[in-house]
Formats: sequence, structure tokens, C-alpha cells
Amino acid sequence: MGDAEGRVGVGRVLADGAYDSRANFNFLAGEGIKPVIRVRSGSVPRSGGSQARKQAVIEQRKYRPRAWSGIHGFGSRWRVEGVFSAIKRIFGEYVTAGKFANMVKEMIMKAFIYNIFIAQIRGLPREAGRGRDRWAARRGVVQHST
Repeated sequence: MGDAEGRVGVGRVLADGAYDSRANFNFLAGEGIKPVIRVRSGSVPRSGGSQARKQAVIEQRKYRPRAWSGIHGFGSRWRVEGVFSAIKRIFGEYVTAGKFANMVKEMIMKAFIYNIFIAQIRGLPREAGRGRDRWAARRGVVQHST
């Protein structure tokens, strides 16, 4: 997380209930990042060492789940989850590297290849002439319009 923030400004993190922990709330708050984490049902608004989590519990009790999701854009998670799912379908749910540094490199490479694949699919109909459009249609290439 720290490495990513050095390259891009991270303003908020959207995460499901699996990330509901004081440590996560404290880390994000300490980095100046708004934690948008769905807290577990039945959570009580005691700080217990995490003021950020306490505020999240109070806020989520105040609003209905759908309203809270709308306020914070929590519903946007589906976009990221969809990309993760597509990458797993294409490349599998595993990495072959043994060392952590190489695992990271492998995942970056998979994401890079996926991005090229998507750019090619989206770019093919716009950049190509009529003959290539027929070529794409014959081969079942999905054509996206923007």
C-alpha cells in the first residue's frame, strides 16, 4: 500500500467486511486515506484503539446499507472485482514464482498483458478498416462501443 501511494494519490480504500479490523482502519487513517470498509453487523461504536473504526460504525448505523454505499461509492467495488475475476479466469488463480518479489513481478506482468488485451479489443473496431471489422466479427472478437 505504501509503495502504491508513492506513485498515485490514494484518497480512499473500498473494502468488504473481511478487512474490518482496527489495524486496517488505523493504518489507512494514519496514511491520510479514508477507509470505506463495511464493518461487521453487530459492531459496537467503541474505539478500542481505533477512532476511525468507531466513526465508521457510527456512520453505518446511522444510514441504511444502501444509503451508506451511495454516499461513499461503495458500489463501485464491482468494477475492480470484475477485473480481478477476468484476470483469474484468463491466467488462473495462482502464481508460479516462489519468491515474493517475483510473485509481484508476475502479477504486474499479468495485469499488463490483460490491459493490452483489453486495449486491443476496444481499439480494434475504431482503428481498423472495414476489412478488419469483418475479420474481428468472424473470429468472435467482442466489439465495444464507447
